[in-house]
Amino acid sequence: MASQSYFLSDDDLQRITCKVQKGAQVRKLREMGIPFEPDAQGKPLVARAFMDQRFGVITTSQPAANNNNDGFRLD
Repeated sequence: MASQSYFLSDDDLQRITCKVQKGAQVRKLREMGIPFEPDAQGKPLVARAFMDQRFGVITTSQPAANNNNDGFRLD
């Protein structure tokens, strides 16, 4: 099984934006509120982790209730 990239593939970007050209993809990503960084050629790079979280594939964990923020529990 091949490991997935940290970033969405070209096919993924085309699917979520319904756009093929990078300029049109950038405009659509901005319109959709999806953060990205351009690569050296100006193609948008979207973090797979962001999209996984947005679509509920992964969730962020909540800190423990008995935590004093120094990494040790106070039980």
